[in-house]
Amino acid sequence: MSLSMTGFGRGEARARGLGVAVEVKSVNHRYFEAVLNLPSGFWGLEAHLKQKLRAAVKRGHLEVCVNWLNHAPGLRLPVVDIPLARQYAASLRAAGARLRLPGAPDLRWIANLPGVVRLEDRPARAEALQGLVDTALTRALGKLRAMRQAEGRRLSADMRQRMLTVRRTVLEIQKSARRRNRQLARRALRSAADPAAGRRGQPEGAANSARGDITEEVVRLLSHLAQMRLFLRMRQPVGRRLDFLLQEMNREANTIGAKAGEAAIVHRVVAVKEELEKIREQTQNLE
Repeated sequence: MSLSMTGFGRGEARARGLGVAVEVKSVNHRYFEAVLNLPSGFWGLEAHLKQKLRAAVKRGHLEVCVNWLNHAPGLRLPVVDIPLARQYAASLRAAGARLRLPGAPDLRWIANLPGVVRLEDRPARAEALQGLVDTALTRALGKLRAMRQAEGRRLSADMRQRMLTVRRTVLEIQKSARRRNRQLARRALRSAADPAAGRRGQPEGAANSARGDITEEVVRLLSHLAQMRLFLRMRQPVGRRLDFLLQEMNREANTIGAKAGEAAIVHRVVAVKEELEKIREQTQNLE
């Protein structure tokens, strides 16, 4: 089943007081591209996460956001900048002496001064952190894939319906062309049998019939349609191959229109190209 490139998935994982959440959003893109938004402490996992994403998604633009689920007690620790506090204390003592003010610097005052006390994330073991993120990412990718499969089914169903319309119209074109060729052939025979018509009728009729022969183009177009139906049943990325086939089908349709020489056929060719364009729009979102 073909996959859409549009989807969203979220996964969580908890262990030993730690918890992380991973969100993955994907949209269509010509190639694989991943943008990661990681909090402090996760940056070392960027290459590892991109490797896992590339293994799961072949094509599309991915936005991945990793976050702590919460900062429970113990996840953040106060850190005192002792050298800075010492400088504050010395400066305050010197200022008190010069201003002849009584009293010594109080610890509570110093602790409230900018930069003396700050909160930092408690270091987590790299292995534990990677295990948590891997679990959350796997769950997020599972939900992402389920959404992309559902969207892919809807896109594929719409494309198959339009492909049936294209096939019916192409067969109608083929019938009209055969009928036209038979008429040209009969006209050429009548011209050849009528001495008053001279000898120009037969070669002109035969030449017109040859120029209007679209058998090869119709066969190739129908063959491409059959190939597209096979591709839509595959479990691997097919978007680029479908796009290539649609280009070839448009080329065949243009050739048929140029050879047709009949308004009814040209009208049907236009209808075919309109359906092919709608199929192409859907194909742009398939992996």
